[in-house]
Amino acid sequence: MPTQDWQINITATDPDNLTFNTYTQFYINDTISGSEFVFTISNNTNTNIANLSNALFFDGAEITAEVWVGDGDSNTTKVNITTIADITDPVITPDDLGLNLTYVYADDNLTAQINASDPNLYSINISIDDVSIFNTTGLTQRLMYII
Repeated sequence: MPTQDWQINITATDPDNLTFNTYTQFYINDTISGSEFVFTISNNTNTNIANLSNALFFDGAEITAEVWVGDGDSNTTKVNITTIADITDPVITPDDLGLNLTYVYADDNLTAQINASDPNLYSINISIDDVSIFNTTGLTQRLMYII
């Protein structure tokens, strides 16, 4: 279970107003969670406007904050901020991967790109750049997890 609340911060600016009302509605896996939060913020100041308690969602849940701002005259368009609640490191095995392999040979050197993703939506990028196929010293691997 996640151990930190999900915090939503925004900054709103308008030369005609000193304060704004912000509105936030949370969703967990596309289902409304609780009631709408209303919070007043100062002009051009980054402010925490709403928090979703970690007790309400589990590892792997899709959580969304629908946010909009009003200045007393009009409201902005609603904007969704979405993420996956995740506290566990990925465990990726070769059986989990759908691979997209690209190899290029030029002057007896190898450049390779391996892109993969697993069922938990992690992306893996492994690059092998300009390595002699006759000399493997200096062969490096870069892993990048995109959540």
